[in-house]
Amino acid sequence: MIKRLLILFAFVTLLTVVFVAHQSEYNNQGLEIQNFQECLIADYEIIETYPEQCITPDGSVFYGPLY
Repeated sequence: MIKRLLILFAFVTLLTVVFVAHQSEYNNQGLEIQNFQECLIADYEIIETYPEQCITPDGSVFYGPLY
């Protein structure tokens, strides 16, 4: 009986982790990115140019700082 409860607990925990990860990814897509730093935090594509460029899924491009 305890073994079944542990298996059920592990399964529910796994489902919860998958759900939270999916929701986090889904929420990132709903953000309206305003600048390079927000694009960087949202973990969108970074192009190693000078200056760096961050591209959102909708095609917006934000330029990084000039050093």
